[in-house]
Amino acid sequence: MIKKGKPAQEIVKTIEEEGIDLVVIGASGKHGLNRLYPGNVTESVVRLASCPVLVVK
Repeated sequence: MIKKGKPAQEIVKTIEEEGIDLVVIGASGKHGLNRLYPGNVTESVVRLASCPVLVVK
């Protein structure tokens, strides 16, 4: 599925439209202290999603 728009908003919208039960999303590949925190898109999806979100590194 390919969509245009802001990634986090489109992912959350797709979750609602498709009735998704679980989202698996990657954390950004940063180094140093930043590697402890998820990326902006990942963080937004975790906060806004109506279903569980599994973040993998």
